[in-house]
Amino acid sequence: MSIFRKISAGVLLISGIFCLLVAAYTPVDKEVNQEDKLSHAVAFLVLGLPLTAVGTWTVWGLHRDSQKEKTAHIDFTFYRLIEEGQGQITLMRFARDTQLTDAEAKVYLDEKAKAFNANFDVSPEGGVSYSFHL
Repeated sequence: MSIFRKISAGVLLISGIFCLLVAAYTPVDKEVNQEDKLSHAVAFLVLGLPLTAVGTWTVWGLHRDSQKEKTAHIDFTFYRLIEEGQGQITLMRFARDTQLTDAEAKVYLDEKAKAFNANFDVSPEGGVSYSFHL
């Protein structure tokens, strides 16, 4: 399904942009007679705008779905690591398992620590671990 949506979004966007470019070029085209210039420009404009809009909407939907999947993966990994660590989780392990940057992982864990009233400790080496109450 996703590959079909990606292909259709690409086809719609390319077709729409092509029609819009033709609509912009038609009024200055010397090979088209004066009577047909306006009708060709309007026809391509009327065709190009909906194609581009639907293509853009589809791309936005794909992006939104991708973000939802990423968020679901991060949440699942968080709860799995909490369960495996019996309430303990380190910043480094969370960042590694979720493939987030250290800063992104820290922001996420800080938000979860506030939400669940968890504690965190900093080791003498600078490692951060969070303690969640199960």
